[in-house]
Amino acid sequence: MQIVRRFARSEAAWLGIILLAALVLRVLYLAEARRDPSFAMPASDAAFHDYWARALVTGDWTPPPETPDPRVPSTPFFRPPGYPYFLAAAYRILGGRYMAPRILQMGLGILNVLLAFRLGRKMFDSAAGLVFAALMAVYWSFIYFEAEFLEPVLLVTLGLLMVLLLASWLQSPRVWMAAAAGLCLGLYALTRPNVLVFAAALPLWMLWITHRRRGEKRIRWLHFGLLAAVALATILPATIRNYRRGHDRVLICSNGGINLYIGNNPAANGIFVEPPELRPFRSVFDWPALVKRLEGEAGRPLRHSQVSSMLTRAAARFAWRYPRRALELAGRKTLLFWGPVEVGNNKEDHWERHFSPLLRRLPGNFTAALALALVGFWLWRRRPAAPAGSRAGAAESVALILLLVLSLFASYLPFFVAGRFRAPIVPFLLLFAAYALSEWWKLFREQRMREAVPGLAAAVILYLVLGVNWAGHRPQEADYHYFRGLAFERLGQTQPAMSELVLAIRQRPGHAPTLKLLGGLLLNIQRPEEAVECLDAAARLLPDDAKVRHLRGVALARTGRLPEARAEFEEALRLHPGNADVLFNLGMTLARMGEFARADEILALGLAAAPDRTDLLVTRAMVAWKQGRAREALDLVGKADRLKPGDPEILNQRAWMLAVAPEPSDRRPEEAIRLAAEACRLIGRDHPPFLDTQAAALAAAGRFEEAAQTARRALELGAGSPEEFQREVQERLALYQAGRAYVEPAR
Repeated sequence: MQIVRRFARSEAAWLGIILLAALVLRVLYLAEARRDPSFAMPASDAAFHDYWARALVTGDWTPPPETPDPRVPSTPFFRPPGYPYFLAAAYRILGGRYMAPRILQMGLGILNVLLAFRLGRKMFDSAAGLVFAALMAVYWSFIYFEAEFLEPVLLVTLGLLMVLLLASWLQSPRVWMAAAAGLCLGLYALTRPNVLVFAAALPLWMLWITHRRRGEKRIRWLHFGLLAAVALATILPATIRNYRRGHDRVLICSNGGINLYIGNNPAANGIFVEPPELRPFRSVFDWPALVKRLEGEAGRPLRHSQVSSMLTRAAARFAWRYPRRALELAGRKTLLFWGPVEVGNNKEDHWERHFSPLLRRLPGNFTAALALALVGFWLWRRRPAAPAGSRAGAAESVALILLLVLSLFASYLPFFVAGRFRAPIVPFLLLFAAYALSEWWKLFREQRMREAVPGLAAAVILYLVLGVNWAGHRPQEADYHYFRGLAFERLGQTQPAMSELVLAIRQRPGHAPTLKLLGGLLLNIQRPEEAVECLDAAARLLPDDAKVRHLRGVALARTGRLPEARAEFEEALRLHPGNADVLFNLGMTLARMGEFARADEILALGLAAAPDRTDLLVTRAMVAWKQGRAREALDLVGKADRLKPGDPEILNQRAWMLAVAPEPSDRRPEEAIRLAAEACRLIGRDHPPFLDTQAAALAAAGRFEEAAQTARRALELGAGSPEEFQREVQERLALYQAGRAYVEPAR
């Protein structure tokens, strides 16, 4: 009895140390991840999950800037809802800070360590359970994904819990265990529907165990029926919601067809590659626009399930017409799924680990886990026969795990591969790896080297063979820098963003998205000549990208190449009709070229698309002013002032028009003085154009000496300004010195 107690105390002590290590590692990584730009600016699927979760909490479904509306509330689920609803619950309970969900996910990671210990001890022994828990505590990808707004951490928890419940149910059938396992299965399906392949195969496992345990056949099938009913009841609310919102029969989500086509088309290579004929489809946000395009091609409205079916049939046609290519793709996906390389999907996971001070120092990788798991399974098969009951329970649990692992692999094979897709099977590889390590430890302690050496040799050989990159996929460091640059850009941190993008360009000079993003940043920091160079290269690679053409037009306009800029804006407008930004810049360019009538038409179209855009209102006011429509110009700039009170540029423009209007009835000098003074106060009293406006307003009120002093100040401070501005101020100064106000000539 004392020996048992001592062992129990030792086991608890070791488990406590492992849990403490898991906590420390997660706290350290959380501190590290907090400094990463993507911490507060997630990308791709993580960004969509964050948007969806926050909208569920706040009720505000406004999409992020420059992002299409994904129309989540009014359409069937496109992505599985399980993880976004989990994330929403975290925001609602813990607050809307980005740290809160990550702390919760790190907590799940520690819970997974405890579940691993329980499962390892139940299936093998305490030593295997402790080793399994230790491997779960330090395995790098679990810690990494726990800091991301992605589903692996939730799937690992649900998978471990489901298997632990079923393993316990095998030893002692209880109704609550079957019901809880069904709940886990249903929640897993809501988070990753691929598990339905496992659910479909689960009756075969039941047939096998009832054949082995004939005396329990009736009760086990009743329990299994309960498991299936609970799983179905868990999924059913999503199905009902999809029908009510989208009048469409979608079980969980409608992304199966497009994911199947991404994995089976002429451009497919086994990972996520945007099919050329579906572009742009860079993220989930683009799905409604793609549905609309396909509706246009079909000439009729389409439900989301119909679009998914169309894409499924397209993938099937590809596989039927090109069976050899389809088989090659399946082979490559197999090599990628079980291979040594971490295939990035949301970010470049391989390089995220490489550049992480903590993660790169943690032991282990997928190849080691797989090699040790295979050896562990072999050792388990060769172990001496145990008593009939325990041996049968272990065999049935192992069969369940193999069924889950192989079903998940088979479910991804028709689609495409990513590192995060295989993360949920890693715990079960580590379970058998833990068994191998614990068995070797026992053999070494007992000095049974002849029995330990073959297994060790097999592990080394397997590691060397499996560690070969047979698929040939090489993660791009340039992608790591590009994603960081994108996150920095969205945070408004221009210099760090440019540093990352320059590194990305050096490693991959012809990458159009990087060139496009870098060109936009160069425009932001007023380096238009360099921006033109970047955007020229991007336009050659993406000739039909409206944003590239628009940005190139802005860069050309800022370098004074107005005819070329006009052509770019017109092409951008052809590619994206009705875009308010393009209409604004085209209108500005036409106005600078003196084509005021055409500029007025373009700006009117822009205001029809975006009636509350103050830049469009002010620019059209300036065009109307140039055409002699002073009263209309004043009305337009007044509306802009009401929409955006306190904007110094609008105040300055309004003050100018009220001071120098051609018609005396339109001039209001005192109001112009007040507005000009306020504009100078807001922007700083040393801004030459604003001082010029203030001088004109003072002169309009007859305060010529003050006007002359202010104009001289504008000239002193504007010594480096364009010669045309200096000449015009000089001419107005002469008027003030002669006791005359400046008035715009009538047109």
